[in-house]
Amino acid sequence: MTESHESNQPLELVPLPGSERQPAPGVRPAAHPLARETAVEATLVLRRAGAADPAALAGGDAAPLPPAEFAARFGASAADVELVTSTLAGLGLTIIETDPASRRVRVSGPVSTIDRVFGTALEAASSEGADGSRVTHRHRAGSLSIPAVLAGVVTAVLGLDDRPQARAQFRVAEAHATSVSYTPVQLGEIYDFPAGTDGAGQTVAIIELGGGFAESDLDAYFGGLSIQTPDVRAVGVDGAVNEPGKDAQGADGEVLLDIEVVGGSRHGHPYSSISHRTQTLGFWMPWPPPRMPHPPPPPSASAGVRAKTNGQPRPAPRSMTRCSMRRLSASR
Repeated sequence: MTESHESNQPLELVPLPGSERQPAPGVRPAAHPLARETAVEATLVLRRAGAADPAALAGGDAAPLPPAEFAARFGASAADVELVTSTLAGLGLTIIETDPASRRVRVSGPVSTIDRVFGTALEAASSEGADGSRVTHRHRAGSLSIPAVLAGVVTAVLGLDDRPQARAQFRVAEAHATSVSYTPVQLGEIYDFPAGTDGAGQTVAIIELGGGFAESDLDAYFGGLSIQTPDVRAVGVDGAVNEPGKDAQGADGEVLLDIEVVGGSRHGHPYSSISHRTQTLGFWMPWPPPRMPHPPPPPSASAGVRAKTNGQPRPAPRSMTRCSMRRLSASR
């Protein structure tokens, strides 16, 4: 690698296919500009070491691959990881983490270096969030570029523009509108869940895009149902963490609802809460994420965005469990 990371040295870049971004809705400059020395993190997604045939992997006779074999066949190759890390380090970026199995390389650097290496112009901006409020975030528009030597090796660069992509579809019912409610245990009885199917030996993963849970809240809820509090393990992805207490009427309520619905049906057996960010990076989710058990558990998510059809809001997708509960409530 002969390139210097000094900004006055020429750098050959090529466009990164699929990296185009439209301006955020109602975007305008933030009150304070983005300082050029501000540290920014990004996640690069690398190509697979070998081609994957989804039909063959998902076939009825296909046996689950051990993690090591899957990583060797469908993760990033050691040569590609070395090329990416050495190239970006040589250009002044810091390598935070590499995960060949999920084909990810996390890097950080000041805005000035990030802009130069990825051919963009990050700025501080505010735009309309999913709930209609103004949100301040980093912003970019147009396409990204990457060093020419990485063409075909890097397939995505995520996390530079951290505008929110989704919000919890949590609603607080007004007191006068509240009707009959049911616990997960009662729903199991209503739906005639077979005896002995309490999930023993299985793990469920719940994807959360913000908020968090406190063990004391779980103990209080499950104690009220006279069942054992389940073993819930928070697994962060790309820097996201379990953060209860910051949004008790929104994201926290969504997280607790999801855990309580699953935990009330599973009677104390373990599952994991997967914390993701609400930006684009959180939606590119290698499954399973690091530190998850093998075979990976079935994932569930209930957050989303409200799209528009002919100018009218359209409900976001929700998990099957959440939809079933709402249908049940509406029919009784």
